[in-house]
Amino acid sequence: MRAEHELLWRRTRSGLHVPVRPIAGGADWPLSGGGERVESGVDSANSGGVAVTAGGSTHTKGAYAQLIASVAAHGTWLTIEANAASTSNPFLIDIAVGGAGSEQVVLPNVLVRGANTSGTILHLPFLVPAGARLSARCQNATPSAALRLAAQVHAGDFAMVPFGRAEAVGALTASSTGTTITASGSANTKGAWTQLIASTAFRYRWLLVSLVNAASQRALFDIGIGGAGSEVVILPDLSCLNQTAGEAILHPVDVPAGSALSARMAVANALGQTGTCAAIGIG
Repeated sequence: MRAEHELLWRRTRSGLHVPVRPIAGGADWPLSGGGERVESGVDSANSGGVAVTAGGSTHTKGAYAQLIASVAAHGTWLTIEANAASTSNPFLIDIAVGGAGSEQVVLPNVLVRGANTSGTILHLPFLVPAGARLSARCQNATPSAALRLAAQVHAGDFAMVPFGRAEAVGALTASSTGTTITASGSANTKGAWTQLIASTAFRYRWLLVSLVNAASQRALFDIGIGGAGSEVVILPDLSCLNQTAGEAILHPVDVPAGSALSARMAVANALGQTGTCAAIGIG
């Protein structure tokens, strides 16, 4: 039997050795949690994120902006913080890997809010290969609108398995926003379902949901699975406050390939008001 103070060591998937100390109840817990940050992508000269600019025409993607030139080690968790000040219109953002001129989009059309003070933070259990160049581009209803993105790539032996596939759900590139969802004609009552995607390309284990509420009041959204008339709620009552885009929240799900996903909403008083919804399915 080992001494109570004795440290053991284990090897993480990234090749790091981390100390493990026994805790109450007999389990072993890694002191570091296996969550070492590998590298961050910011604009240190401006004490903020990297400037990313929309295309010079309405609803077109701009040029890629480099977030990290070369990820130092194999990453299993990606954090993106978006902050915009030049427009109140939502942005659709692509996150890509690859050298300049050969970028491959890995997270397509992520919906984030426009002008704000707190920003939108995305937390994703997503695979980022060692040596990869990480970049981003965006589009907006306002030509040349700008936002700033800060990226952090983490390595470690997380309980949540990182994934390498992503699919945009409900994002509308023609209008740089999400799918319109309409509240019912009765206060605090969910409206009709609106389809976000007819058939998912692969099995989702996570769903990153972004919401925009056009009404000047509180709203609740449901995400449902199933064909028209047979929708079943899988994410109930996602809250979105007055005239803001809700945080892009990551939810654990189990959505089979080939599934239809829909959304509906309710508001307190402004009957028939609309909002928008978009998501990223990760598997």
